[in-house]
Amino acid sequence: MKKILIAVFLLAFFGWQLYLASQITPDLSHVGAPPHKLHEFMGVHIPMGGVNLATIYNTWIVMGFLIVLGLFLADKPQIIPSRSQAFIEMILEAFLKLCEDTLGHAMGRKYFPYVMSLFLFILCSNYMPLIPIHFFEEKPTRDLNTTLGLGLFAFFVAHISGIRVKGFLGYLKHYFEPFIKIGKYEIPNFIFAPLHIVGEVGKVISHSFRLFGNITGETIIIVVVTNLVHFWLLPPVLNVYFIMLIGAIQAFVFTMLALTYLSIQVKHEGEEEHKEEGGESMEEREKKIQHGFSPSPVLSPPV
Repeated sequence: MKKILIAVFLLAFFGWQLYLASQITPDLSHVGAPPHKLHEFMGVHIPMGGVNLATIYNTWIVMGFLIVLGLFLADKPQIIPSRSQAFIEMILEAFLKLCEDTLGHAMGRKYFPYVMSLFLFILCSNYMPLIPIHFFEEKPTRDLNTTLGLGLFAFFVAHISGIRVKGFLGYLKHYFEPFIKIGKYEIPNFIFAPLHIVGEVGKVISHSFRLFGNITGETIIIVVVTNLVHFWLLPPVLNVYFIMLIGAIQAFVFTMLALTYLSIQVKHEGEEEHKEEGGESMEEREKKIQHGFSPSPVLSPPV
């Protein structure tokens, strides 16, 4: 009975939408219009054409929503989870497993909040147009300032983490590889250093512009098709498809790229070779230490 009622409701809803679409003329005059920007703040001129106020407001709304959602979900979780709690835990466990498989057990759990927060922020930003208010049509991720800021954030997290794990000299070593072997000595390859630096800068640009371009392209396709078919059945379906599916895919892709860049910086060189020779990996050592014993006196905790 419930399925029949749902089917009748959906048919009535789409029928009503088609009737309304046939009675109106789409007004696309606001499409492509320059957004309202703030050019001066407290007497200080903002360079580069100012900032988009809608992007700032919607960004704060997304952050506030995530904070409230986190406090609500963390309040008195049930021992026997409900369906909603089980669904949320399933998503969290999937991302936790991705982090542990990419970074190792201990480091994956350490960076899991960062990875999950990044994914949820981009996902909620992409889903804002689902709210039937004209103000929320301005996605934060459709503004290059937002995607570039996210790209720079992922860049600094990865490189600062690499310096903390490898040390500053170990971090710099990557930029001069492959080393030139002369007899028993290895000399840094200064020719490849500029190429490595350009590559790291290129990661930030491609990471940021990929998200910006895909979200902007989604909006352009919806506007063009809507204008062609006069708001008939196809545009609502396209809108839901792009917002729900493409928005989730782009959030996941951006997050996985940030996780990959992080793993490149924090990985321990020589760990794979050491494991092939019969030694233990860093992850196995961390697990043994956490379980209360150490494989060698060097790693034993002081008594």
